[in-house]
Amino acid sequence: MERRPTCEIEIEVLCGEEIRHPVRLAVYAWCPSGFELVWTPCDDWLGVFGAMAPCREWVRDILPEEFENNYEWRLQIIEQLIKAGTPAVPILIDALKDSNRWVYRALPEALGTIGDPQAVPVLIDTLQDWDDSVRCASAKALGNIGDPAAVPALIDALKDSEYWVRWASAEALGNIGDPTAVPALINALKDGDSNVRSASAEALCKIGNTTVVPALIETLKDSNGWVRSKSAEALGKIGDPASVPALIDALKDSEYWVRSASAEALGKIGDPTAVPALIDALKDENWIVRKLLAEALAKIGKSAVPALIDALRDWDSNVRSASAEALGKIKDSTAVPALIELLKDGDEVVREASAVALGNIGNPQAVHGLIKTLEDREIFVCFAARQALAQIGEPAVPALIGALKDLNSKVRRASALALGEIGNPQALPALQQALLTESGNHDVCSAIQQAIYEIQNRNNL
Repeated sequence: MERRPTCEIEIEVLCGEEIRHPVRLAVYAWCPSGFELVWTPCDDWLGVFGAMAPCREWVRDILPEEFENNYEWRLQIIEQLIKAGTPAVPILIDALKDSNRWVYRALPEALGTIGDPQAVPVLIDTLQDWDDSVRCASAKALGNIGDPAAVPALIDALKDSEYWVRWASAEALGNIGDPTAVPALINALKDGDSNVRSASAEALCKIGNTTVVPALIETLKDSNGWVRSKSAEALGKIGDPASVPALIDALKDSEYWVRSASAEALGKIGDPTAVPALIDALKDENWIVRKLLAEALAKIGKSAVPALIDALRDWDSNVRSASAEALGKIKDSTAVPALIELLKDGDEVVREASAVALGNIGNPQAVHGLIKTLEDREIFVCFAARQALAQIGEPAVPALIGALKDLNSKVRRASALALGEIGNPQALPALQQALLTESGNHDVCSAIQQAIYEIQNRNNL
């Protein structure tokens, strides 16, 4: 009976003394005689004489020797079998009989990379191997495949003597997402290794069952900061309002990444009762935390607006700028008067945040205040005001045309650029007149010319 190849692979072989080139082999089994040449470029190059090519002799006589005696050669074949995908799985399973430990260790990872469920039974077996690196690779492979049939074995592996096997098993259970693993993962939150506890919290987050919330709340008190941050992240993804008080407490954590994760989690849950605590936390010394707090308040939305408007008067400039940022993201026009007033703040970062927020809201009520801000002593504040005016768009055009006659050249230049960004052709006569009357200020003339070009180009004039 004619044997059939399981798959084909491409490898590089020696052809003569110095030439190396790829050939294609049919693979029948994991043994020295399990390969057969199906194509060599010598057939194309030499025609009928390709049958005498040295590469054919190498495959016939040398390859079996190399396969048997050189484990590195077998590792190369495993790499090529991975590329072959699902058809190569039976060969890789067959290869588990290989006596070389380096080859044996490479096989669970190879099977996991392909991700075919037919490998699950053998990977469950290798999860019991005496070699901890094989057990770890097997757990990862089972997680990549994602077959629930592996869950009981992975739950058992959470008790493995080596922490990296328990770590990989927790991650694998999270990837599979089977709720039957929840009790074991909750128990693993008390593991002696912080990596295992962190992976268990993340796995519970992926499964997303609200029954895990009390255990995750308890883990917010873990001695390891990364475990606390993963627990906060998990609580945010699950989204149960019952976790809000604990997450509010975690905003005072000693580690900034825990405070960041807690702020992000509160934003995802979106409970308005967290607003006062989030605003109070805007005093945080870490800018990443402040940014995430502002984003959390923005996600909570309109119910946070009154408290954020009050916070614009806080003594701490970090609180004022972060509150302005949040209000800009919420885009509630009731905040516009307070943000206009904040354009006069003594802190340049606050003024910039206010200008950006007013641009995001886009209310024409802010136009005159923003034009006044074009003469700010800080260039980045002027830029933010100009961008805001461009975002407001058409309603800002008349005031910007008027500002082309301002005594301050910075205002004239920024107004021209804003008009160019808005692109309304009604501004062309005023810009052309301003170009004629501008008295030798190169920067202003250049800005006017740029604005004229942009408007003409945008409107095909």
